[in-house]
Order: sequence, then C-alpha cells, then structure tokens
Amino acid sequence: MVIDDLANRSYDCDLLLDQTFGRSSKDYEDLIPNESQLLLGAKYALLRNEFSQHRIYSLERRAKPKLKRLLITLGGVDKDNITSTILDSISNENVSNQYELTIILGKTSPWIQAVKEQANALFEQCEVLVNPTNIAEIMANSDLCIGAAGSTTWERCCLGLPTIQIVSANNQRLIADTLNSLQAISLLVEPTNVCTLIKKSQNILLKRTLASSTLCDGKGVQRTISAIYEKQITQEIEIVPISKQDSHFLFSLQSADNRQYFRNPETPSQQEHDSWFNTKLTDSNSITYIIKDIENLGFIRIDDIHDKKEISIIISNEQQGRGIASQALRAVDKLLPASILSASIHVENLASQMLFIKSGFKKATSKSQFLTYNKKVEHYIVAAIGDWNKALYIEKHSTLPGIWHFCSTPEELNNLLNHIKPRYIFFPHWRWIVPQRIFNNIACVCFHMTDLPYGRGGSPLQNLISRGHKNTQLSALQMQKDLDSGPIYMKRPLDLSGKASEIYHRAAQLSWEIISELVINNIKPEAQEGTPTHFTRRTPKQSILPTQGDASQLYDHIRMLDADGYPAAFINYGEFRIELTDASLNEHNALSAKIQIRRNDQC
Repeated sequence: MVIDDLANRSYDCDLLLDQTFGRSSKDYEDLIPNESQLLLGAKYALLRNEFSQHRIYSLERRAKPKLKRLLITLGGVDKDNITSTILDSISNENVSNQYELTIILGKTSPWIQAVKEQANALFEQCEVLVNPTNIAEIMANSDLCIGAAGSTTWERCCLGLPTIQIVSANNQRLIADTLNSLQAISLLVEPTNVCTLIKKSQNILLKRTLASSTLCDGKGVQRTISAIYEKQITQEIEIVPISKQDSHFLFSLQSADNRQYFRNPETPSQQEHDSWFNTKLTDSNSITYIIKDIENLGFIRIDDIHDKKEISIIISNEQQGRGIASQALRAVDKLLPASILSASIHVENLASQMLFIKSGFKKATSKSQFLTYNKKVEHYIVAAIGDWNKALYIEKHSTLPGIWHFCSTPEELNNLLNHIKPRYIFFPHWRWIVPQRIFNNIACVCFHMTDLPYGRGGSPLQNLISRGHKNTQLSALQMQKDLDSGPIYMKRPLDLSGKASEIYHRAAQLSWEIISELVINNIKPEAQEGTPTHFTRRTPKQSILPTQGDASQLYDHIRMLDADGYPAAFINYGEFRIELTDASLNEHNALSAKIQIRRNDQC
C-alpha cells in the first residue's frame, strides 16, 4: 500500500491511500496500475480512535447549540503568535466575559508563558493547556473553535465542532476555500476580524455542525484496515453539503414526476430555482446535501422547524430502487443523534410513506393532504462474544435505523451506558450476569435456545442435544431477575444439526432477524405460558467422553462441545488428555474425529 497526498508521480501498488479532501480517481489516471484500488478522500483520514469514540457525544450536545465555550488551537508552535492577536481582538470587543476560553499550545511553542500571562490578564474564565492528551474530549466539549487549517481540520469535522479557520500555508488554501463554500467552516482572512465571525457564528452553529460532520466520521482507520485485509472496497453513499456548482443538478431533479407530491407541485423556472437555491445556501435554519457515490444520486434537506428537524428527499429517477434513500436517512440519524426528525408526506405518496416507516418513523398527525411522520433517533447496543457475532453486527446493523454500538465485555457495556441510554440492549451471546440496575431501566433482550418455558437455565444447547433433541426454538425474551423467566418477544425454529459452532452461527443469524423485527415493528413481549422446566449448567468435567452408549451418542457428545470457549470432549489417558473435535458419522455408523493430545497439567 502507498500513502500519498500529491498525485503527481507513478506508483506500482495494490492499494493507494490519499486522504486529501476532494481527491478523485481521475487524479491518479495513468499513475497506478489499472487493477490498483484507491482509498480517496477525508473519509479515509487516519484519525486516532478517541475522535470516533467522542463523535456521538459531541454531536448530541450540539443538537440545541449555544455559544459559551471557545477553543483556540493554532498549531503546536504558532510561529507568528496569532493566538495573541486573537486574544487582543476578543478583549477589545469587550466580550471576553461572555465566554469560557481554552487555549491549546504545543510544548515547543515559544509563546507559552506570554500567552498565559495575556490570557489571565484579559479573561476571567480561561485555561491554557500545553500538549493535553485528551484533545478529542476538549473539542467535544467546546462550542466554537478558532483553529488552524491542516490535519486537525478532520478531527474537528469528525466531532462536528463549528470552526473559524485560519490558513497559515499556501498549500492549505484550496481545501479551506472548498470547506468554506460547503459552509463547513468560516474562513478568517484577517485575525483582527475574529469577533465579527464569532458573532455571526452564534446563529449558524448547528448548520456548521451538520455541514462539517458529514465530511469525516473518524472511521478512516477501520476502512483502510478493511480494504487491506478484505482486498475490496465497499462503495458507500455520502451526503455532502451543497455548494454553488450543485445548482444545476438540483434543478434537474425538479421534474413534474418528482414534484407531484410536493406542497407546491408546479415545476419552477430556472430563475425561480436560482432564487430558491441561493436562499438555501445562506439559510441558517436549513441545510441541503447532495447524495452521491461516484456520481450524484439525489438530495436530502434538513429544515430546523421549532423543536424538530424536517426531512425532505429526492432520488433521481434512474437511481431509484437501489435503497439509496434508506441509506441517506440512516446517515442523517448519525448526524442528529439527539433530535426528533419529521417528514410531511402526501397522503397518496405511498412509496415515501413506506420508506419513512421502514426507517423508524411513526405517523403522528394528518393535515388535509399531508401526513406527518416523526421519529426520535434511538441508540441500540449489541452485547455479544464471539467473532461471528461481531462479523454479523458489522454486516447487519448498517441496514437498520438508529445509532448502533457493539461491545464484548461488561466494562465496554458500562462505558457505553455512561454516555447513552439505548432503546434496547440485545444480548445474542453473553456469558456474564447483567446487573439488575441495567435491565430495570432499559429493555434488555436476550436469546435462549429452547422453547421457553421449557429448558430454562444454563448450557441449553448441550442439554438439548444430550436429551436427543434435533430441533428447538430460539426464544427472544425480555431480561428479568429470575433467569430466563421474562416475557417473550418472539420465537424462531432452530435446527440442531452440525457441531456447536455451526449451531451458534445459525442462532446468531436468527437473532438478527428478530432484532430487525423488534427495531422496526416495536413488538410487545408476552408472558411465558406453560410449566417451566430447568436445565443445569454443565461443568468442564462433564465434557469427558462417555464410556457407554452407541456411536451416535458419542458423536452428539463431541459435536455439542465443538465451539470456541467450550471445553472440548476429551478422554483421560494417564498423564495426557485426548481432545476430540470435528466429528463425523458415516453411513456405516462409524465415528471419526480430529484429536489433539495435551498433558493434563497444560489443560
């Protein structure tokens, strides 16, 4: 893999990473082999993990923005001491007491002491930090940043931090101008004019957040690793704030067919469209995005109306039917994690109604010809062990509405719950006791491999197979204090053939079918019916191969324990243990298995 940012020389490579914003494949024509894959743009920005970890919190606190905390960070050295110029400008406007100020300097800056003295003299609430280790946390808790251009731009975009940006090098100018045209930043040409931009920023904080946070989500490292190991790149749609050059594309979408269900179905003239477009560019209560992959696919608009964010969306005719609108709505979920979203849909526009219903919207009101659908953006947690569960999470969650989180340890779960209150926590495969304080306050859904109330208790798979069951039901139930006693959301039939790992994989797939239905259809659980029976959790000693029974019983014993995390079936042989896995039974009832021999003191 090659990492480049110039696009001006030839490379012989399998992968090329260029994090430059706006970079396209055309920039590398004739510079790399035809079979090379390109990782281009700010979505591949290689940010530290702390920024993606703070993203949701940062975006949530900006849902109802206020300007109180200012952050000044102008590079590690700030060789021209622009920080002092900014401080003087703010103090001269007599607004210094309106803000809490944080200044970040690098340890090599020659201005540390001077800036500290100046800041303490001019501001009542001010801290000067030198090389802090919690940059993401500081940015997430700031309301407006006066910052330098460069790589830290993408850190601020990831967190949706509104920024007044200063360009200190000529090679930063083009990207800064582009970001300014997208309304992702405010560009400061003369530092002494900073107060003018601070005052203007008070009314456009949310718009800056919504524009900047679409450009980088902090997952560049994950995307790059995935491309390296999977040798393929998944084409993702993007939503990018409109700029002046997008006017023609938006006008091309204003056909009679597309507008038939609008409040004003009349097709606008070019002049009318231009007037509307210019208004939307500067409207502080509205932001419009182009939906795109390698080409423009449509647009989606967010209007700030009272306490709701109203969504409007159009997909070009030739791109409809590809699920693009659903993907765009999921992207909006992630931008507005603490908001109520709304859509006003014509009563005859059934396709649009189905789109929003599948995306988690609920019908709220009806006014003449238009129906209002609302949605509160919800959080969901999947808590599970096993690589197969993590792989399924990566595959499945992106198709569902809401904001999703995965954890595999109690510590990770507790950390998530310190920051969010999810609608559901799903436990497809979990080996720890969940504290009562969690399931008393949050709907916790666990999955049990029996037709409850039959088979409550531990080791359900092993107990079922040892009792001769060939099939079972996967029960999804609400977690309660008494083990496996909660009301049932739904059940799905589960085949018990094959080894334990294969059965767990099938159960995981079924779990996600159930998760999807619960998220979309809001199913209510019903109390268990029937007389409970209970299983006892098996101990490692019970994995020893039985000395009696036929070949099929031995086969069942081996396969029911054949999964990661379980003690394999074994035979004690003096100082050694013979472990058996990958069993098979042929038509002559002959049993074969893979064996591994270890000393007992190594087990």
